[in-house]
Amino acid sequence: KGLTITSVNSYVSAYRGMNTGYEAYGLFGGLCGGTVKNLVISDVNINTPGTDTNNNTVAAAVGAAINGSTIENVKVESGTVTGHSRAAGIVGFVGDPNGNAPEALIENNVITIKDCVNEATVETQNLAASYGTAGGICATANTYDAQGSRVIFEGNANTGDVEGVLAAGILASTFMYYDSVLVLEGNTNSGNITGLANDGETASASGIAETPSNNNGSAHPEAGPVKVTVNNNINTGAIMAESGYASGLIHSARFVTFGDEGNTNSGNITGIRAGGISAYTDSGNFVNLTNTGNVTSNGNSSSPNNLEPFAGGIVGRTGVGSLIDGATCINTGIVTMNSDAYESNSGNIVGEFVAGTIRNISDEDAIGSIAIVGNESYGTTLEKVFLNELYFTGGHNQSFVYTIELKNTSIGKAILGGKVHTGINIEVTGNGTIDEFITDRLVDNNGANTTLSFAATGNAQVGTLDATDEATRLGLVKVAANDGGHIDIVNANSNVNVGYVLTQDDEIRVFANSENAISTVKTTAAISSSETVSGSSNSMSDE
Repeated sequence: KGLTITSVNSYVSAYRGMNTGYEAYGLFGGLCGGTVKNLVISDVNINTPGTDTNNNTVAAAVGAAINGSTIENVKVESGTVTGHSRAAGIVGFVGDPNGNAPEALIENNVITIKDCVNEATVETQNLAASYGTAGGICATANTYDAQGSRVIFEGNANTGDVEGVLAAGILASTFMYYDSVLVLEGNTNSGNITGLANDGETASASGIAETPSNNNGSAHPEAGPVKVTVNNNINTGAIMAESGYASGLIHSARFVTFGDEGNTNSGNITGIRAGGISAYTDSGNFVNLTNTGNVTSNGNSSSPNNLEPFAGGIVGRTGVGSLIDGATCINTGIVTMNSDAYESNSGNIVGEFVAGTIRNISDEDAIGSIAIVGNESYGTTLEKVFLNELYFTGGHNQSFVYTIELKNTSIGKAILGGKVHTGINIEVTGNGTIDEFITDRLVDNNGANTTLSFAATGNAQVGTLDATDEATRLGLVKVAANDGGHIDIVNANSNVNVGYVLTQDDEIRVFANSENAISTVKTTAAISSSETVSGSSNSMSDE
């Protein structure tokens, strides 16, 4: 009781010998392969010990824990933990030594933080984006070069308020590489989590954790990817990051597998990019998730670092390779976009989806938009998706083809808008229908005319391709239908090419037009076709 750590200007040399890369302070400054358990600490007053304002880690119980350490049934009942940079209630740093350790110590390392409770307030004074990290249970997990490491957070609870540039109820920042594993099982947060940053910088706040955003395997290309398991975690606290990312559970849910048991959020979420479960992710599988909290994006065109606003009841924005299952992702919270200019970036399930699979969706407001972007050929599979309208946003797609695969899917009206670069190329394929595919304010990113290339293949049925919107700036429309794909009517105000060839990364793709695969082409300009790639249509007219 009454633990006080202040104005400490040096630390035990053995902790530096652990070579975590940080000054480490706590009741136990360093733990190397040991165990701390069955401990209660109350009335803590930890106030910026040490002199290094960047690489400094502090917690009430353990400053740094490495090499198979275990921290179990430790409770911090009350008080305040304030760090220069990385601060936490239970343990400041967990992971592996930063080099110079015997191989036997770091291979297949398992670090466990289990059944710990933090009730203290945790904050960091350094509000620079790279350093200011605050976690209710742990500030930073870093496995450095160790392969096969496992870091486990199980059954922990945070009730204290947490503030930092990277702030979370359980684990605030993660750096894991190669075939390491992070397990988040049965953790809860009820504290208010606030992401704060210097002017012009980006903050992040998460109810449970920020998970690895990269998999730097360049030194060990034979190693498998990072694996993150998230199961039965609950957040009820308010999550706010006015200058960045706010996530009910997990930020940067890359490499994440959500378990069969419920991960839920009921806290209100506010940020420029906000999600009831996750604000932003690459390659995450979103299944078995529930959000009942309200989600608000407070972003606008003047947001820090030009951060485009997004808001989603489950996820604000996904990257490439994500999966969203509408049958098991449930949102009953209110999703709000404060800026009308970004209304298409908000949805009851996802604000913006880039590439991957969306399945089992019939809620008209579930998807804000699907982004047709990328520096290679990406695509989205829509499986059992039944919507009257679906919005697509064009972006930096260059000569690459974006594929929309329909599996037992029916879309009434697909609307394509946005600013593109050097044209946009779309292939609709699969066994589904789109009644209308229309352009809406589709322009080149410099405001000039652009080119739309559009093909229906593989039994995809498109009723009307309508490129006559007066605000759309098209100089050319290229169309084709083959392999069972069909387009009833093409309407345009620009020149139309029937059948076309694209070259991408030195690969030539021929989009031939099969006989009568396009019923009618109408344009106020000219129609042309190539004998080598185009069959005839029933009716072509330049009106």
